Parts: sequence; structure tokens; C-alpha cells
Amino acid sequence: MNFVEMEENEILRNIEPMMDNCLRGSNEDNYAKHTRDFTERMKKIVTPENLKLQLSKEPRAFLSKENLFIFLEEKILLVSYGNNSFHHQKMS
Repeated sequence: MNFVEMEENEILRNIEPMMDNCLRGSNEDNYAKHTRDFTERMKKIVTPENLKLQLSKEPRAFLSKENLFIFLEEKILLVSYGNNSFHHQKMS
């Protein structure tokens, strides 16, 4: 998929089923479901142990897709729901 050439609604149409599955996996403590659409690189970062640690923190349920934020630049696509108070800094 070439997200750079897509409109926002088309990006969401492709991403939302993945996000829904990821959130369901989080809510069910289901690593396989949570990581179903992950690349191998992402799975090396989010291991079963890492996910368990992430899910041990509050809030525990991930139900809301409010406060949508989309960041798209060259080969980077970030779709974030919820707390969007992060900062993006380009590496030099």
C-alpha cells in the first residue's frame, strides 16, 4: 500500500480493521490477535512479555478511538487514538 498517495478516509478504511483487531487483542490479553497485522520487526519489539507489561498498566481497557491523529511523511505512517500528546522529532 502506498499511503502517501491516499486520502485520509482511504487510509482509515485500511487501518481501522487492523486497529480494531489490535485493540480487541489488548482487551482480551490475546497476543496473537493483538499482533496479527504486525510486521516481523514490530513483533520483535512487542514480544508476549512486552505486551503483558504494557497491559499491566492503567487504564486497562482500550475501547475508544476518539482524538484521532494521522501523521504521514515519506515512509512513516502513524495513526494514533486517544492521548496524542507525543512529540515527533526528525532524526538528523
